[in-house]
Amino acid sequence: MKIFGILAVIFVVLLGAFLFYEGVFYPVTIEEKVVGDYWVVYEGNIGPYEEVGPVMKKIYQNLKTDGIDTKLGFGIYYDDPKKVSKSKLRSEVGVILGKNYYDKIEDLKAKYNLKQLKKRNSLLSKFPYRNVLSYMVGPMKVYPAMEKYSEKNGIDLNKVKDGYGLEIYNTENKEITYIMPIE
Repeated sequence: MKIFGILAVIFVVLLGAFLFYEGVFYPVTIEEKVVGDYWVVYEGNIGPYEEVGPVMKKIYQNLKTDGIDTKLGFGIYYDDPKKVSKSKLRSEVGVILGKNYYDKIEDLKAKYNLKQLKKRNSLLSKFPYRNVLSYMVGPMKVYPAMEKYSEKNGIDLNKVKDGYGLEIYNTENKEITYIMPIE
């Protein structure tokens, strides 16, 4: 019995350390900030949000073949998965072009879907990127915190024209930025 108790304690400590590392206990801070003016290369997607990774990877690889090396991935998620069935979730995913490639935008439009995400007053939060689990833990923590913040500050997210959740994936800096327009 003593060995079982020791093993149980070790398991709990290891589980706690793992959850801490994954960001489960990470404090979420929300700020209001004007963000945007990003040029993005994207593809639209309908279906489960957790299945958009290969689409993003394909765009990144195609751009790299065309001499465009970018480090920022993104996802725009239009629907609340608590309210819309997985098979009908709408998203656009791809990469954010670095400003050093803005002179190639017209050429890229012939081959890719491009659009500009204009500056908008938004809620913003950053979350650490540790590994693929961060793509699940982050939204579970950040979006409820944004909803709570908006309720507390009288922001009606349902009235936001062209509302969405934007996630910017910066694996080089090991962080995910969450942006939700509020105007």
